[in-house]
Amino acid sequence: MRGALLAVGVLAAGALPGAAQQDTASVPPAVREGALRKLRALEQALRPDSAAASADSGAVAGDSAAVADSAAVGAPAFPRLGAPHRDSVLAALRGLSGYTLTEYVGTGARFASDSGRIDLLGRAQITRGTESLSADSLVTFSETSGVVCGYGQPVLTGEGRPVHSEMMCYHLEQQLGEAVGANTTFTQGANWIVRGDRVYTVGSDRAYVHSAVFTDCDLEEPHYHFAAQAVKLVSDDVLVARNVTLNFGDVPVFWLPFMVQSLKEGRRSGLLMPVFSVNDIARTSDGYNRRIQNVGFYWAINDYLGAELAMDWFSNNWTALNGSFQFRNLRRFLEGSVNLNRYWRQDGRKELTLNAHQSWQPTERTSMRIQASYASSSDFVRRNSFDPREQTRSIDSNGGISHRLDWGTVNVNVSRRQYLHDGRVQMTLPSIGLSVNNITLFPAAPSEARWYNNATWVGSVNGSMSFLDVNDTLPNQRDATARSVSADSRFTLGKFSWSQRFSFNQDIQHAKPDRDPTDTIPGLPREATDRMNWSTELRFQQRLIGTSTFEPGLSLQGDVLRSTATNHELLAGPTRLAFSAGVRSDVYGFWPGFGPFSRIRHKLTPSVRYSYSPAPTVTDRQREVFGAPNVREQNRIEIGLNQTFEAKYRESGEAVQDPLAADTSMARSGEPIELPQARRITLLALSMNAVAYDFVKAKRDHRGLETEQLTFSVNSDLLRGFQLSVGTHLFRPDDSRPGGRAFDMHLSSVNASFSLDHNWWLFRLLGIGRGAEEPAAAPADVPVDTMSVDEPGDPRLGLIGGPPRAPAQPRRRGAAGTWNASINYSLTRPRPTAGGTSVEASQFLRANLTLQPTEHWSLHWNTSYSITDGEFVDHYLTLTRDLHDWEANFDFSRGLNGNFTFQFRVRLRANPDIKVDYEQRGQRPVPGM
Repeated sequence: MRGALLAVGVLAAGALPGAAQQDTASVPPAVREGALRKLRALEQALRPDSAAASADSGAVAGDSAAVADSAAVGAPAFPRLGAPHRDSVLAALRGLSGYTLTEYVGTGARFASDSGRIDLLGRAQITRGTESLSADSLVTFSETSGVVCGYGQPVLTGEGRPVHSEMMCYHLEQQLGEAVGANTTFTQGANWIVRGDRVYTVGSDRAYVHSAVFTDCDLEEPHYHFAAQAVKLVSDDVLVARNVTLNFGDVPVFWLPFMVQSLKEGRRSGLLMPVFSVNDIARTSDGYNRRIQNVGFYWAINDYLGAELAMDWFSNNWTALNGSFQFRNLRRFLEGSVNLNRYWRQDGRKELTLNAHQSWQPTERTSMRIQASYASSSDFVRRNSFDPREQTRSIDSNGGISHRLDWGTVNVNVSRRQYLHDGRVQMTLPSIGLSVNNITLFPAAPSEARWYNNATWVGSVNGSMSFLDVNDTLPNQRDATARSVSADSRFTLGKFSWSQRFSFNQDIQHAKPDRDPTDTIPGLPREATDRMNWSTELRFQQRLIGTSTFEPGLSLQGDVLRSTATNHELLAGPTRLAFSAGVRSDVYGFWPGFGPFSRIRHKLTPSVRYSYSPAPTVTDRQREVFGAPNVREQNRIEIGLNQTFEAKYRESGEAVQDPLAADTSMARSGEPIELPQARRITLLALSMNAVAYDFVKAKRDHRGLETEQLTFSVNSDLLRGFQLSVGTHLFRPDDSRPGGRAFDMHLSSVNASFSLDHNWWLFRLLGIGRGAEEPAAAPADVPVDTMSVDEPGDPRLGLIGGPPRAPAQPRRRGAAGTWNASINYSLTRPRPTAGGTSVEASQFLRANLTLQPTEHWSLHWNTSYSITDGEFVDHYLTLTRDLHDWEANFDFSRGLNGNFTFQFRVRLRANPDIKVDYEQRGQRPVPGM
């Protein structure tokens, strides 16, 4: 029956009107005659007494080749009803040019030949061109008017999203449609569901909705929805609504006279969304300073360039103009941005901040990078920034170019660092390096190599020039310039290696004039020091037993100095000859395991190195300039010891018993098989810096122990990220003792860091933790969680700015009860001076906590606490509530300068521009700043 109805639909198909209609005389005679023959055969097939004719496979029963041709034409599919049977007759009809094809599918039909009206009964579908209408009970089509109507949950499908309704009529030629009780969807940041009492469609990309309701909440009873009296929807362009009300449940909470939302994908030019909060419109106190940001325009120049210009007004502080320029061309491997902020302060002064980044790879061997930040006034940023992280960091800029040659690599870099606390600026302009790849001399196969084959040589040359700009008002502070050049070379032949090094360093302390003779800051003269060093060393490495190695060496070194001590004349230092020998080994001890561990391994790594240098022949002038200790005989020994305790987990019962059968596919391919590795853990790792002792200094100066400070380091995998470093000074100055010092251990520094979470093994062992849980899978098109509206470093909180932030990307929340904490502790404890003056110790604690107390609440807290001062240095606290389609953020930040912000933001996930903001800011002057 479906095939017969489809044939009737083809017979009822009319010619295209107007310019699309063709004269039958233009159809070739052979094609016309063939079509007529097929139509006659089809007419015989439709008659009740044509059983014999219908049995003729050549006339009606499907020709497989013809059906294949029909599929190639691109016939629409019928997913709801199934594709009807198509034979060679239908394929020939579909292939006729100049006609619009209309196809009918249904379980029954009524056809009036005089009016050209056809009624399809039951589950029916009519398809004409790219439009299709299907219904569950009745579909009618009038050939003369070109109008098709559907009853019983009709669905209209075209180039856009399908439209579902209770009753629908559609004019196929003019592409006009009307639907009662219709609903459809469109995508713009989320899947929006639109419902309306009446929907009118025009063409394939435009719709008008009366009494519309739209939301992205896909629940049967949406949590919220927008209700509009009238909506105009242009596919992939714009949505315009009039008389819009935001409702939570059945309660209206907000009204807008109109609403406009772009539906275009990608970048586009337009006005920026201004940023302000409720109390910036109606402030709660006279002392509150209003602020309006991001009032401007974005210009999408082309597919690769974009520019933005916006204004920022902060009452009683400044008016700013912010400009940015972005470029990105992936085909050229080029991307970057430039952000420039100009501030006009209330007192008439002007400030400038700059942030830029660029990355470019013009060729596969060349790469360029730039990351630049600049502020005309460090004090302006320090006083007015609301970004806690910006206040505790320096303003850094760096850039470089790297080019790889066939025989080496060339690097050119520049850098600049601006410190906020004292305005000091360090700059390196430039730093140049040339490194030569390993060059193999006399290459030969290992089986054929002789003693001189496969020798290697490698070398490098580096040079840099750096500048220091300081505040001249500080005592004993002045500008400085430093230049350095170095060259290194190493030649290796088997177990022998011969290395050479040359370096030149120039340090210039610029003159500091005495501008005010009445103050206590004296002037300083210009001082310059030039020093050249050269050295050459020959070493031999011999493996002893296991991993033990013995490495003797012979070196020769010297230097040349020019400074005020030499009356600015070059003075060559003594040439020193030194012999050295070192032994290093790894010693292992194995112990029975316990608990989940099958084996414990204790690794000791002792090292001993001895060096001796006879006293060189020196003049009195060299002894005076270079110092007596540096021209004496040297007899020195260094001892070091590191140790590690490692544990191997027991193998599980699911482990592969035969390692050769672990991967048979690799074995069949002839490639090497990687055996399964047992899981290991570092229980404890202890290390200490080497201790040096000079026998000659011990005899003459009573200062044999050259190591002034011991540093101990502890690491362990039992506590994730655990690192402990302890520094200890061994001696205190004491002129009454031999050597001018006395042994007195003094704790000088402690640094510790570690992380904890809900899944820590000790918590699980004590029964107070929980195993790792995977959160329930969320729909792929619904964001589960997003970043906070403002995080530390957000350009809206800081003044330096940065590259445009990418849109907040969805991230999956943890399960309820999960948490993660990290702690960093530092202690600096200087030793009291010789006069008894003590310097106060400094203790600092930084903590980071992420907590998911419930399924819908999450908390993130960053803080720094000064134990010395007994107060918090900065805070950043974010409390987020997931409201299904909405997100609420409670943010609090406080910086080192005392500035604080409190923000309450509620925003729609599908469109972050739909939001309600409240922000409270406070600026507190800091003494001495």
